[in-house]
Amino acid sequence: YDGEWGYVCDDGWQEVNGDVVCSILGYDGAISSSIGHYSSDVNYKLNYINCVGGEEDFLDCPYSLYTPNYCSVNEHVYISCVEEGQVRLTNESSGLLEVFYGGEWGYVCESTET
Repeated sequence: YDGEWGYVCDDGWQEVNGDVVCSILGYDGAISSSIGHYSSDVNYKLNYINCVGGEEDFLDCPYSLYTPNYCSVNEHVYISCVEEGQVRLTNESSGLLEVFYGGEWGYVCESTET
């Protein structure tokens, strides 16, 4: 922001914000968007992001400029993005097979039909 890289404080953060960020980066959506992450760097730039979905630029979302000393070292936003067709297991290294399709995670079923 304003010619410098910085962090977004997690105050008021919503899941839709993560979806917008991932979409802008070329992904199909966010599989998780969480708050309260620690970093010793507190170079925050923005706060209270309020995307509605479909924004083409992150700064198209309503936001507040960060007020110094307002957020602490454990208020960083963390986002994981996903692409259509990505797969995962329900228990990280084992479990049910899921696929990301049509904007949501679903189970893969066995079928003997071709």
